[in-house]
Amino acid sequence: MKRFAITTLVALGAICLSGLESHADESTPKFTTRGIIRAGVDKSGRVHGDLAKLTGLKNATSLNYKILLMNRDGTEKVVNEKDHTFTLAEQFRLIIEADSDLYVYVFHEGPDGIRTVLLPDAADEGRVPMVKKGSQKVIPDDGTYFEVVPPPGTEKLLVYATPEPRPELTPEEAFEDADGTKEEKKLKTTQDKVFESASSKQAKEAKTGNVEELAENLDEMPEFRLRGLRWTPEESSDEGKTVLVGSFDENKKPDLFVEIPLNSK
Repeated sequence: MKRFAITTLVALGAICLSGLESHADESTPKFTTRGIIRAGVDKSGRVHGDLAKLTGLKNATSLNYKILLMNRDGTEKVVNEKDHTFTLAEQFRLIIEADSDLYVYVFHEGPDGIRTVLLPDAADEGRVPMVKKGSQKVIPDDGTYFEVVPPPGTEKLLVYATPEPRPELTPEEAFEDADGTKEEKKLKTTQDKVFESASSKQAKEAKTGNVEELAENLDEMPEFRLRGLRWTPEESSDEGKTVLVGSFDENKKPDLFVEIPLNSK
């Protein structure tokens, strides 16, 4: 049984996965919002096709994530973290699909503020493996699941996706046991500055349901063109959530920061 050094989530042996990464389902129709994004961002992050025509974006950093909850019969279902309150002993995993070639960092932050690196893991020696366009990264990646254990409360998964590596997020000391040292606090401050920098460059999230609505609303939201676009389209629960940060400047490729709250009782 493998356990992660995190406050209220531990990994528990369960159904084995076929591999660390798998190729995403290409059956998503291209005329859906998810399909337009998947088809409209190339591996370098350049925007083209219908997505470019509808939004005017030049570059985008985009990913889709799913929280898969294990049912009692061993099957899985996608849950919306905003609507779902976890109960003790529930098990889940996180799946991230990249819409371009991205370096993806994932952290867990407990109710006490202690932060742990989930991706990369210590075996990667701080080197973040690139998640190729159309590929999925499963976390945990060894066939185990996270399990909700006492005490209940609110914690977070922090996801940072970038076209270029950010080694300052995962130096060697990031993989040491949390002990409240000055070095640990300094590292968290450094990470927070990176997260806040990415967030500050993104305009207030667009509250639109699909690409067409987004394009129509852009004319009424000029701050997007000044600061860039942060957009989470509405999707069915089975598709998970797609989060896109776009740039109207062809010379700038934005970083994406996503905070996923997890509530338990």
